[in-house]
Amino acid sequence: MAVFAVHLSGDDVEAQAERLLAKYPGSKHFRVSERFYLVRADVLSNEVADRLGFDPDTASDRPDAGAGSVFKLNTSYAGWDKRTMWEWLGERE
Repeated sequence: MAVFAVHLSGDDVEAQAERLLAKYPGSKHFRVSERFYLVRADVLSNEVADRLGFDPDTASDRPDAGAGSVFKLNTSYAGWDKRTMWEWLGERE
């Protein structure tokens, strides 16, 4: 299962976060900060972005449209952060 880094950059971050939690419930997501999440999914990054409403072609037609970035991560991680984040990342290996 792939891990994606998701940055929410829209104005209504609460609505975007609620959508992310609904699409990737339970252990399928890890909240790093208010605007940054890690997500587990067996899809391409474009599908994660679509599921979260990051679509510039339809943004003007949708009042709940989101904005953000999705990056697929490889299995190399480094840094100093919450232990639970590293444990969450280790569960997929």
